[in-house]
Amino acid sequence: MHPLSDILKVLIWVDAQEYDTVKRMLDSIEDISITYYEPKGFELSAKGIDKGKAIIHYVQDNIPIYSIGNDTNDLPMFEVSDASYIVGNKLTGHRVESVSEAIIEILKGGNIE
Repeated sequence: MHPLSDILKVLIWVDAQEYDTVKRMLDSIEDISITYYEPKGFELSAKGIDKGKAIIHYVQDNIPIYSIGNDTNDLPMFEVSDASYIVGNKLTGHRVESVSEAIIEILKGGNIE
C-alpha cells in the first residue's frame, strides 16, 4: 500500500509570487484533482474524489441533504443535495449572508424545490 493512500485531502498555501510556479508543478501531476484558490492556495485530492461522492457514499437514502459552501470544490456537493446555500460571492445560486442564515433557513424547512 502506498504510504500516502490514506490521505484524503491536502491544502497548500503559498506566497502569491510563488503561485504560478506551484500551479505548473501541480498541473503536471496525474491522478489528482485540484481546486485553485488564487492567488494563494490549492486543494488536492485523489482524482474522482469530491464532496458529492462522499455524500453519496456516507448519507443514508430518504433523508434530505442540505449543503452550505462557498467555492468551486463545493459544486459536486451541491449537485447531489436537495438544497444548497452559497456563502460569499464566488458562485451563483441560493446565496445567504452567513452559515448561520443558512442553518436558520434549513430549520424553517429549507429551500427544497
